[in-house]
Amino acid sequence: MAKKNINNIKNKENSEISFSKKYERFESIIQELENDELTIEDQIKKIEEGTKLYKECIKYLNSTKNKITLINKELEEVDLYPDLDQDLDN
Repeated sequence: MAKKNINNIKNKENSEISFSKKYERFESIIQELENDELTIEDQIKKIEEGTKLYKECIKYLNSTKNKITLINKELEEVDLYPDLDQDLDN
């Protein structure tokens, strides 16, 4: 079981690193396109690569948003102050 948890942690770290690297690459592509020094063929390649990276980053962000929403819903169901409820009843 501990090995499975370690693998899950490694997978999370890899996806976060992967997101960061993808986002950095996406930003660098934008800068390259703004420089106007690329041929039209290279511009098309950069746009294709940037579009792919953009979609992957949005997918990751949406997934993360969904996870946060689920966590918040779970927290809403947790009684954070059970003793306080008893005190109010007395």
